[in-house]
Amino acid sequence: MRDLVRKYRMNKLTKSELEETKRRLESLSDNQLGHEIYDDRHEFEPAPGQENVHAEAEVYRRLSTMLIKPSIRRHRLTICAAVAAVALIVVLMAGSAYLYNRYNDIESLSTNVFTAATDRATVNLPDGSTIELNGNSSVSYTLSGFNSDTRRVEFNGEGYFDIVKDRTSEFIIESYGLEVTVHGTSFNLSVREEDEYA
Repeated sequence: MRDLVRKYRMNKLTKSELEETKRRLESLSDNQLGHEIYDDRHEFEPAPGQENVHAEAEVYRRLSTMLIKPSIRRHRLTICAAVAAVALIVVLMAGSAYLYNRYNDIESLSTNVFTAATDRATVNLPDGSTIELNGNSSVSYTLSGFNSDTRRVEFNGEGYFDIVKDRTSEFIIESYGLEVTVHGTSFNLSVREEDEYA
């Protein structure tokens, strides 16, 4: 290695020797590189005609420049990787927040089913229960209304309810201030605003 450095200082390196010198220098760690430069700098004997200090300083500058570039590239690469990682985390967090809000929006959306005077409809609820609506009837519910504690619907008109049995979750039907609570059964219910009795 020292012979190659000496030839380099005297500008007598062939192209292949220059490539070999670069390859060897790039394979050294930063610490090893520093020692090579320091040790070699103190052993330097100027070639004839290069006795002044400026020549030694120029050689040292050229070698240092050549050696420092790879470590700067590694440092820049490390910074770029860190910036990319932070950007990825920000994007993932923003995406998670968006999906969470979107899911909550979906849960709060109301499903409404209405029948005309001569129509009938079957409504399948999220828990597997069904409601057979007669004419001029309506039922509405949200996904958030069906959770581990309760299953809740709003109802108006006439319908046949077939409720899936669940002892841990009450099924609540709300209509004009009336609440019917069951855990699992089948029954017909008629509640209209104009009716005196349900």
